[in-house]
Amino acid sequence: MFEASSRASDLTSMTPTFDAFCSQITAPTLESVRSSCRHLLINSDPTECNQSLSTYLKTAVDHLSKESEVYHVCSVFALDLLRSNLFTKNFGLCMGKILSLLKVLSDAASDEEVENFKSFLSVITLLTFKLHDDPVMGAAFSEHISDEQFVSTLRSLGIISVVGNVLNKHITSSKSSHAAYVLLKFNCDIIFQYLYKVVLLSDEEFDSLTRSPLIPTLIDDLTSNDNFNEYDVTYNDFEDEEKLVAYEEFKLLLLINEQYLMKTISCTSRTNRVFEGLSVNRKGVNVLCGFTNLLVYHLNREESSIIKILMLKFLYTVFTTSYSANFPYLNDVKILLDIILRELNDLDYSPEQPKENCILALTYLKVLNPLLVFSQLSELDPPYKPYEILETLRNVVINCDTSSYEREYEDVSTKSNFAAIVKSATKCLNIPWVKKSSNGFKVNSSLNSSKNASSESLVSISSVSSRVANVKLGTSDNTSSTDSLSFTRVASVRASNKDDYNLHTKSHNLELQGSRSKDSMFSINNGNVFLQDSSKEDPFATFAAARTEQLLDLPKEYLGGNNNSQPNRKPDTLNARQQKAKVKRAPPPPPPPPRRRR
Repeated sequence: MFEASSRASDLTSMTPTFDAFCSQITAPTLESVRSSCRHLLINSDPTECNQSLSTYLKTAVDHLSKESEVYHVCSVFALDLLRSNLFTKNFGLCMGKILSLLKVLSDAASDEEVENFKSFLSVITLLTFKLHDDPVMGAAFSEHISDEQFVSTLRSLGIISVVGNVLNKHITSSKSSHAAYVLLKFNCDIIFQYLYKVVLLSDEEFDSLTRSPLIPTLIDDLTSNDNFNEYDVTYNDFEDEEKLVAYEEFKLLLLINEQYLMKTISCTSRTNRVFEGLSVNRKGVNVLCGFTNLLVYHLNREESSIIKILMLKFLYTVFTTSYSANFPYLNDVKILLDIILRELNDLDYSPEQPKENCILALTYLKVLNPLLVFSQLSELDPPYKPYEILETLRNVVINCDTSSYEREYEDVSTKSNFAAIVKSATKCLNIPWVKKSSNGFKVNSSLNSSKNASSESLVSISSVSSRVANVKLGTSDNTSSTDSLSFTRVASVRASNKDDYNLHTKSHNLELQGSRSKDSMFSINNGNVFLQDSSKEDPFATFAAARTEQLLDLPKEYLGGNNNSQPNRKPDTLNARQQKAKVKRAPPPPPPPPRRRR
């Protein structure tokens, strides 16, 4: 009896508990899951495409819950799919399935699996654009689908309508969180990537985007954001998710506004719902004043040329519309003038520099003219910084006029850009109150320090005036309309390369990263994850070591998929004004009143 009980106790001690048994079971690694799915990706049979794609998507999403770096794993699975026979030879079928799932999931109740699925589908769609345009890996696409077919397929699938609906549902239903910001950014970037391809939306796409609830939803969410009227410059932008969300909504509104401007070329009867939605009063304050204040705030800090031009186009609309020209606060108007003068002095738009500098300088001048004519600046007495305005504009005329007419350049577009800059600057110089301020004006010695200042910048006033007078303004009936049309026709999305759009995030990541490693594949390939050494192995075999922010344009703090990896955030209970009050020291108490003599 004793021996039996002792044997039973021995068996009990040898039998592992359930928890111990579960701990011995390890989750499959990323590489093992990728290997198990390769047979699905090789098969290009259209009749089995739906089943193979569904199985692959389900397997990938199931594995996402086991990973800490969700977005990195999403990009790995997405790139495996995008370079496969299954996808490249059945592009229309696969993208139709992906967009249909994205549309259905946007209406589904939110949980971890649904959010992971939406993130994965959004990453696939975003990287489809990036992979297609890559000079190395894009070859797989060009063999099976041309650029025209790529765009026409996405257009026929209604990508703008689907992504717009996803954004609208996401903004209205999601609370501020780590994952909410990332999913919003993915879909906003998809719209930008598509606009970079097509430049101008078709009428059907434009109507589906502008007649949907997306624009009112964006305006309501942006204007209700605490960061719309309260700016806390003591904190890093990347420490506050709400500020990042507001920034993405802000950029998307500007992209839609530009589509309105370009559409007015062919149809002037369209009502700009972005501008109209912002031109309302809420709580006794005009929303357009706050939005203009936000524009000036970002324009003073923005690094991207594309976004700068988007902002300047909206400001152009503000100052060329009769009822809104005097809406912006006088202080904002003065700061805006200071920014334009600073940028015109700092920009190097010589032929040796990127063409985007020349486009940006011309855009600044296009906005400067209505700013000086229609804003509150024209009513100030004495005028605000008249000599600085004259000094900057005459310096622009001298340099561009010299470069355009006294030197021979083979590039015809360079000459035409310089001629347009000279013409725009001369128009500003001939504004009555600016011209009146030129009496007794002397060239400031600070021209020597300007980047664009040439040796001819210090010539006498009479010489400068003669140059300005010799420029033909062309004040015919068609000139002003032609100028406005050419200004709105230029698409900001093509003013620079695609990487410029997310330059704010890229610069932030570089600051965190510090100096790059000498043997980093990103430093070797100038940040292009696709340009790896293909002579040794498959370009994606070592992708696990890649930095996902280079592909997805995410801040490094947000690469983790769980909320525990969020950056240090400000307490949710304090808004920006309360945070300022907390940081700001209290003023000293007032001195006691003097004693009265009896």
